[in-house]
Amino acid sequence: MSVKLVTFLLLQTAVAVLAGVLSIQQPVHHQPSLINELSRQPPRLDDRIVGGHPINITDAPYQISLQLKLWGFWKHDCGGSLISKEWILTAAHCT
Repeated sequence: MSVKLVTFLLLQTAVAVLAGVLSIQQPVHHQPSLINELSRQPPRLDDRIVGGHPINITDAPYQISLQLKLWGFWKHDCGGSLISKEWILTAAHCT
């Protein structure tokens, strides 16, 4: 092998090793008291839809798939329900 090729391969290896070492993250220091406090509280089931009211399933029987186009392909991202001609109800994390 030529000297240039060996030098190139050694530099590539060094860069790869350094990239791996530099990408190692330091541990995250959590606040145990806050985590413990949050984990003691049961989830509230009444605050997920603001100002909503129960409906019959036959009033909104259609579902949709919110999709993103990635690398030329459509990918399902989130679901929702058609609740009128102009509105889709979906989870907050979908927006």
